[in-house]
Amino acid sequence: MIEHYKRFNLTHLSSDTINKWIGDPCKAIMKFAGHGTDASVFWRGNAVEASVTNYFKLKQQHIELNKQFDRSKTIHASEQLALLVFEDRVDACKDQAILDTVPAERETLSAMLSNAPSLFISLEDEVYETAQVEVRHRFDEIAVPFIGYADIIFKDTVLEVKSSAYRKSKADPAHCRQVSFYAHCLDKEPLIGYITKRDTSVFAVPDAEQHLMHIEAACHSLQNALSKSEDIKELASMFYPDTSQWHWN
Repeated sequence: MIEHYKRFNLTHLSSDTINKWIGDPCKAIMKFAGHGTDASVFWRGNAVEASVTNYFKLKQQHIELNKQFDRSKTIHASEQLALLVFEDRVDACKDQAILDTVPAERETLSAMLSNAPSLFISLEDEVYETAQVEVRHRFDEIAVPFIGYADIIFKDTVLEVKSSAYRKSKADPAHCRQVSFYAHCLDKEPLIGYITKRDTSVFAVPDAEQHLMHIEAACHSLQNALSKSEDIKELASMFYPDTSQWHWN
């Protein structure tokens, strides 16, 4: 079965690929073709994640060194790191269409960083261990590994950090699947932390094993589709996008 993946230059599967396949197979196929892999909204997400990670990492370092923890200074340092991460991506980008979206995302990032401290307070009791851990798993009869990178590992939980332009009243199913995979492999309880322009929220994911079952089923679905396609054009011909959705305009 490995040859089916090689035809599409796929060496592994990931939460991003499978969530696209579940939500809109055409978006997954566009990813296989190398389109839509960069955008300023991704840079904003990377920056927010860097800020949150840095805060908990510095906090834990102060605890371990028995030093007084200065929350305000740590928040400021984390904000500055986030801005640096974002601007580094801006400086490296040569695509003018993406650069045109930067001012709006920069403004959104600033609002999110202002709200981030409330997320820190919500997770005050968590004990930081490490971050950006590669997680690998082999599903039965799937020819390639499933690989992801867990955002933040605490003593008892794994936290997936998400930034969103809109307030969240519940966790997105796609995000639940992603963090459930990490939680299963790392033997931790799954958490999702959202930072938006207006507020922050933290959600536990109680049905992690069910989400893992959905991931495995989707992997089999994708593998079956790949096995019936000789190339990207044939795979694309099996599906049609919902052109009423904004991202297809």
